Amino acid sequence: MRADGDESARALAEKICERGGDVLMLAGDNAALPVSNFVECLRLFKGFPGRKLIISGNHDLWVEENASFDSSDMYSVTLPEIYTQCGFHCLDVEPVVIDGVGFVGTIGWYDYTFREPSLDVPMETYEKKILDDGTIWMDARYVRWNYSDVEFTELTLAKLREHLATVEPKCETIVGLLHHLPFANMVTRKPSRSWSFANAFMGSEKFGEELLKHPKVKYVYCGHTHSRG
Repeated sequence: MRADGDESARALAEKICERGGDVLMLAGDNAALPVSNFVECLRLFKGFPGRKLIISGNHDLWVEENASFDSSDMYSVTLPEIYTQCGFHCLDVEPVVIDGVGFVGTIGWYDYTFREPSLDVPMETYEKKILDDGTIWMDARYVRWNYSDVEFTELTLAKLREHLATVEPKCETIVGLLHHLPFANMVTRKPSRSWSFANAFMGSEKFGEELLKHPKVKYVYCGHTHSRG
């Protein structure tokens, strides 16, 4: 969902509000800088009659070079405050139980477990996110914080475990919402070196492994990939 200036997204939000429902979930990459765009985006769903749940995506954490805040501030403070202001419950912060159904969510992240071994690319290249042909994963430029990718993956994975433990005693069905992909079979493979390089940044198998440990998790939804299906 990208509502910053996109008329088709505005039309979609209007239809969603008209149709209604018990729960609306937004799976990240909700808007882009400036920060005011996030408020504009989320206010499109003001008329939705049910509960509204949200997580952040990697694009939501992008900050400009000279900004007075970093991506950690966006993830931990700025975005959760905006979500609350606009009537959304942020699953990155806390799980929720609605009518006996538990909802857990996380931005997730990537630790290169979905990389293509056949590329024979050194780990340092994935860490820098720039391939020798000039292909660049743009988080390299706009995600600004002190975490390594592996560190942030472990941080969000630990929070997911904690949230699952919180809701499990309270419900029989749990719904998971992630931005990054949790399962390798969700990654689109193509005979393209650049595409294959980008697959390293699609997610982490660790999230899928954790979700599969919990039989009450019946449904898992995610974003990030631009492939449809």
